Amino acid sequence: MSQFVEGRSSSSIRRSIAELATIHKLIRFVDPTKDPGVVLEMRRMHRKLGRSCSQAGSINAYNLDKMLLATDDSIRAIRDRALLLVAYDTYAGVVN
Repeated sequence: MSQFVEGRSSSSIRRSIAELATIHKLIRFVDPTKDPGVVLEMRRMHRKLGRSCSQAGSINAYNLDKMLLATDDSIRAIRDRALLLVAYDTYAGVVN
């Protein structure tokens, strides 16, 4: 499993393990991810890589203005501006 860990984040490894478990469950095979060796290796991996995921920061009015000013006048840019404004306004309405 140590070759599997190299260059991947703990969340992507956990996702792959969950996919493997689901496939085995669907075809009614014994789930190899429940093996004590796998569980132990997952604990080692979490000690080595950690569990936390970095999440993108929120968009505030300053960042929104910078993103809006960075767009040009193409059709895609107009769409992007509309999506940014709708997303920002929708989120701001929930918080307030």
